Amino acid sequence: MSRLGKMLLGLSLVANIGVIYVAYKAIEYRGHINFFLDKYTNVVKEFSNRDVWEKANSEIGPPRPNRPRVVFLGTQVTSRWNLAESFPEYEIVNRAVPHQRLSGFLLRFRPDVVELRPWAVVIEISSYNLRPESSIRELTDYITMLADLARSNGIHPVLSTAVPPRDGNTGLGDYDLHDSLKVYNSWIRKFADSANLPLADFDTALAETDGFMADSLSYEMIDPNLAGMSRMSAVVSEALSKIGLGIVR
Repeated sequence: MSRLGKMLLGLSLVANIGVIYVAYKAIEYRGHINFFLDKYTNVVKEFSNRDVWEKANSEIGPPRPNRPRVVFLGTQVTSRWNLAESFPEYEIVNRAVPHQRLSGFLLRFRPDVVELRPWAVVIEISSYNLRPESSIRELTDYITMLADLARSNGIHPVLSTAVPPRDGNTGLGDYDLHDSLKVYNSWIRKFADSANLPLADFDTALAETDGFMADSLSYEMIDPNLAGMSRMSAVVSEALSKIGLGIVR
């Protein structure tokens, strides 16, 4: 092969290698893009669940003048609760998403609460939050922010203690759900008192003297039955009545 032919062959090989390298880097870059796109999709669609109530929210009109609108922001407990029957004096809007973490509440708080213009919002959190992945400090920050968001938009926040588990559901290795539940519930009682906010004390309404939910009030390990929900309805009604009476701001 002539010297010129060798030079042309060499240049061709270099060019091909360059094309292959560029193609490889493009595929690698696209992989990075897809990785972060998947993470974003997981946060927005699966974690925040903003799409769950999107259509229903678009169909709700303005609040009625003489019937206060109350949004229930909660998890699986609230999703199974016959709220309309329990609170006939209010216009009830159930915005529960089963098993959602408390941080997800913040991501959907505007469309599922603020934009519905309720008089009050009842915030029920699941004991799923009380896991090693979420510190008590993190949960208290979220609750504080939710209360601030509600009040800054002219909505009365009604806080609640977390529903206690039935005995037998507390062992998670070296992390005891029952102990963390006590710490969280103790904090939210003090916070509600210091912030002059109404509190629905589900823990006291459902727990026996040992701190666990009574078997007679439980449907599953962390879910109340109809009798348990009747007690929950009573403490929520009491909390809402305090707002109406002007006992809390």
